[in-house]
Amino acid sequence: MIDRYENQMLPDSAISPTTVLVVEDDLAAAKSLRFLLEHYGYHVTTAASVRDAVKLLDEKPQMIVLDLALPDGDGTTVMEALKSRRLNARVFVVTGVTESERLRKVQQLCPQLLLHKPLNFLNLLDELRHPAA
Repeated sequence: MIDRYENQMLPDSAISPTTVLVVEDDLAAAKSLRFLLEHYGYHVTTAASVRDAVKLLDEKPQMIVLDLALPDGDGTTVMEALKSRRLNARVFVVTGVTESERLRKVQQLCPQLLLHKPLNFLNLLDELRHPAA
């Protein structure tokens, strides 16, 4: 199913690989995302907690794939840290959360996109490849 992206490179405007921070506490999911994103030319770092993700913001990732439910807190804390540091990373929230109150809080922080689990990697890849509006 991933064949439609075979042999496709990042946009010509990318002088160096786009950096993506994957924040996911499910080790298998994080490894899979890292493998697939690296296959398509992205430079990927991973974090399994809010604390680690906030530290990795110092590396100024261009995009963040962010799970909401993390062992040491909520992914919105990472989004708030990103805003307070005035970093312009595009944030793609991936979550299994269905509580409307929590999802409203996420929307108020203006992620690029909110995707529900189970994640369709091709949909995520399509969104990552579209320039920010």
